[in-house]
Amino acid sequence: FKKKKEFILFNNRLVAAVDIGSHNCRLQIAKKSNKKIDIIHNYSKQISLVENLAFNNEFEKTKINDLLDILKIISQKMSEFGVSKYRCVATEAFRQSINSNEVIDEIKKYLNLKVEIISVQEEAELCLKGCEKSLQSVDKPWVVFDIGGGSTEIILCKNTIDKDRKIISLSVPYGVVNIEDYFHLFSEEKVKFKINQEFKMFYKQQIEKLERCEFIGSCATVTTVCAIYHRLTKYDKRKVEGKTLNINEILSVINYLKKMDVSENKHHSLIGRGKNPLLYSGIFILELILKNFELKHLYVLENKVRLGILEEL
Repeated sequence: FKKKKEFILFNNRLVAAVDIGSHNCRLQIAKKSNKKIDIIHNYSKQISLVENLAFNNEFEKTKINDLLDILKIISQKMSEFGVSKYRCVATEAFRQSINSNEVIDEIKKYLNLKVEIISVQEEAELCLKGCEKSLQSVDKPWVVFDIGGGSTEIILCKNTIDKDRKIISLSVPYGVVNIEDYFHLFSEEKVKFKINQEFKMFYKQQIEKLERCEFIGSCATVTTVCAIYHRLTKYDKRKVEGKTLNINEILSVINYLKKMDVSENKHHSLIGRGKNPLLYSGIFILELILKNFELKHLYVLENKVRLGILEEL
């Protein structure tokens, strides 16, 4: 009986993924049984770590203190739930900042929490691993667009002859939080030109010759556009995840948002005052994606990095 009980506990362990993003810090706790993952708790807090990094290249003390406060809550939650294993990753903001390692040392010292700064390539691999279950029936190459807070990732995944995956990714250091900073530094036209160049080259070198591929939008900008298109009064993952938008449907939402006055925008249930600038920055980048990648449809998924982490634990 004792051995049987131990076996049951081992196969129903709790694991956690912590994603310190450029705009949000997120926790996902799951019960993992064999190969099945059941999400039992989500926590997210806005922090905008990448804000002002374009100007001073390092995290301000107030941002570091805010991050420590958030990670303290996350650490307590993992302890309360009895998490047996976790992985805490940091992405673009930590890749950009010159004092990232000092902040990681502080987190370790005060919270005994291990933080890893992952590369663009590993972030792409985690994103794709998280997307796999949603795209099991797709037998063509995938192209995933992830417009984040401090960068935008384009990830191409295709199967090789021996059925292995080949992942090629592009990361441009402009996201919904920091792109306005770069407008002030270099001008909107120069930033637009730079992004266009990067996207155009990636498309010509990696995608143009493919016979067919599935385009996937895995970020808040795309899920919000999808929710607005379906006229949801509040965001509901079940009514967004797995939907497909064609190019005309996406453009109709973009045009609708551009025609909104300030009052309409502020009181829209899916936008509101806080998300307004971020959504419009995301749309700026999304329009460049639509222009350069000649896509006809976009499959909608939430960001899957945390699920990718859970899959590996």
